[in-house]
Amino acid sequence: MSNPENLSSCARDRSEADKNAAVTSAIKAAAKAENVPVVDPTPWVCAPSGTCPVLVGNTMVYRDAGHLADDYVEALTPVLEDELLGLVGADLSRRPSR
Repeated sequence: MSNPENLSSCARDRSEADKNAAVTSAIKAAAKAENVPVVDPTPWVCAPSGTCPVLVGNTMVYRDAGHLADDYVEALTPVLEDELLGLVGADLSRRPSR
């Protein structure tokens, strides 16, 4: 950790957080074309201000530059569960055409 006394200096701007923005955009476009819902976790990782902190409360957000920390993922599990349960009304059995 480069700045253990100033963790806010390690926060990234939301625009820098997705290193594979082109891939993410392609996935979203493909899902939209097939009418498949997409769950975007960005709001759970980055603040509305556009900052993606390395620490939320006393839980590390990132394990490394490209992966969320296990404890943060565990903390997000109920949030993701609620999001997925909200999709139950959607036809989740639908598969993209081949």
